[in-house]
Amino acid sequence: MNDYATTRAAEARRLTTAATLVCGLALFAALVPAVGHAANLAVGVALGLVLAVLAVRCLARWARERREDRADALIAARWRAVHAPHLLDAHDYAQLTVIGHPSARLVPTAVAEGVA
Repeated sequence: MNDYATTRAAEARRLTTAATLVCGLALFAALVPAVGHAANLAVGVALGLVLAVLAVRCLARWARERREDRADALIAARWRAVHAPHLLDAHDYAQLTVIGHPSARLVPTAVAEGVA
């Protein structure tokens, strides 16, 4: 039976093993400077890779959100062109012109000049 005590014992063993390995590496690095330099290099490279991956993920998320926002705005402009053309503004006409929507040809001159 896998109960709470069994799970806690396995978790405690894993944590104790990890702490023992880290402490053992620290002791060995203190005794042999070359091991300390190699460990510092490995940790630095790993940290650099983690930061690079996080930066790429943040950039990808930012780009995806901007792409989705543009798609949502275009869909809203197309909906307004079909269902409520009196609500279209200059930005909507500009988006509709890009995709070649038929409503873009009906641009009032005041809206096209940005007066409205």
